[in-house]
Amino acid sequence: MTDTNSTTDIAPIRFLSVKQVLDRVSISRSMLLKLRNAGDFPRAVPILEKRRGFLEHEVTAWMESRVALRDQEHDDGEI
Repeated sequence: MTDTNSTTDIAPIRFLSVKQVLDRVSISRSMLLKLRNAGDFPRAVPILEKRRGFLEHEVTAWMESRVALRDQEHDDGEI
C-alpha cells in the first residue's frame, strides 16, 4: 500500500518575522504597511497573542509575482 500523504511531498510551513520579511524583500517597514493595507502583500498570521508571522511560501510567491510582472513589462531604462 502506498502512502499518498507522504511528508516528503509536503513543504514544511515556516513563519517569517517582520524583520526577516523586510530583509528578504528589501523594503522598509512603512512600505510593508502600505502594501499590506492596500491588499498587495500577504497578511500576517497570528502565532501567539502578541506575535505575528508571515508564511514563507506566501512571501516567496509574492516575490515571484513581482519578477513575473517585470518580465511582462517593457524595459523602460530604469535600474
